Amino acid sequence: MIRRLAPLAALLAATSFAQQPTAAASSPDAEDKALEDAFAAPGSKAPPPPPGKGKMDADVPPPKVGEQAAETEEERAERELGAKLDAAGEDAEFAALARPAAALGPLMTLQLMEKWAMTSASTHAPAAGAHARAWLLACGPGSSKEVARCRAKALDTLRDAGPAFKAEATRLEEADHCVASAAPGDHACLPKAIAAYKKSRDRLMLARATLAGLEPEDEAKRRAALKLCPEPRCASLRAGVLEQLASDELQKNAAEQAARDALEAVKLRQSALPASLRLYARTDALDRACAAYDHQTSPGKCRVLERQVLGGYVFHDYSRTSRDTLPSSTAREATDHYAVLLTSCLQEFGEKSGSGRYKLSWTILNDGHVTNVDAVNVDPQGQLIRCLKSQFAHWRYPRYKGEWQHVEQEFRVGGTAR
Repeated sequence: MIRRLAPLAALLAATSFAQQPTAAASSPDAEDKALEDAFAAPGSKAPPPPPGKGKMDADVPPPKVGEQAAETEEERAERELGAKLDAAGEDAEFAALARPAAALGPLMTLQLMEKWAMTSASTHAPAAGAHARAWLLACGPGSSKEVARCRAKALDTLRDAGPAFKAEATRLEEADHCVASAAPGDHACLPKAIAAYKKSRDRLMLARATLAGLEPEDEAKRRAALKLCPEPRCASLRAGVLEQLASDELQKNAAEQAARDALEAVKLRQSALPASLRLYARTDALDRACAAYDHQTSPGKCRVLERQVLGGYVFHDYSRTSRDTLPSSTAREATDHYAVLLTSCLQEFGEKSGSGRYKLSWTILNDGHVTNVDAVNVDPQGQLIRCLKSQFAHWRYPRYKGEWQHVEQEFRVGGTAR
């Protein structure tokens, strides 16, 4: 028996958005800076504001808590390793965390190497210089600006480790400045920078220097440069190159290849993020490529490709934006964006024969989370509603003021024997 989810365009016609008359407005935290915080030094994140002290409606108590997603194994492992890292203070303790940190991705390795180096520097340990080098060679996850900040702090620590290390730090700082300031046609300093990076065995910066020396039309060489740094910490750099290639491919009307490159870039970016943020790693580059690919083929085709490449789906976190109200058109956009998550629930736990219609309802809280998930004529303790609630826990609407929004939408699942 194979079931299919009715086309989303038809489903939206049956959707209604209404204000929840008995709800109170929320007071969400300050503008979400999770992506930046993820790459901050351990312990440097500012604590969230107390309840009722956010930007929006600070005089109104916060609403009830929305549906909460279950903690994944990776999230639990990161949390437990973070606690061990916070408690570590000796070389043996840091060394014991190196392998599990590497298994969790380049971000955890970076956090480990940074704290290890800072601890060694503060105690003037004999290995302070070596640990500063290790920190420098862990920089990489995040944007170019975040990498530059990481390298600047690591180089400062390296410089303070002694005269020999000071000379090394100065040489690498000059190389970094060269790469950052390189312009098309002006590559005179790059050979010296590349030599410095080869000497320090810094494959990330070697790749960046090589890319800085290429002209925009050197597509084949840019793709080849991706192989210069296969290390996990180079994921963000490689993702940026793939996104540039995807943009070029769209100009050539090669939508499928653009979509594939944009999806590979998302996969790389996910690997450099905390586990809790990976579901929300969708990029504008992927949106543009998917729009072109769906236009060339059929609506929803890119979602199918997305599942093939990523093994699942990736989304925008709309709750990172805030507004005074939540218009129905905006809520529909987010609903359309996330509705694909319900497909597996309806297909696996829906009616086993014939066809079925499921009227679902939920409430959008002021912080963008969802609560009060319900389904008409569905066992409230059954597998279907449990599955639906687990998926709705991932939905994120824009944050807004005012009364809660109540949504009702009908989904249809049809089945035909094969």
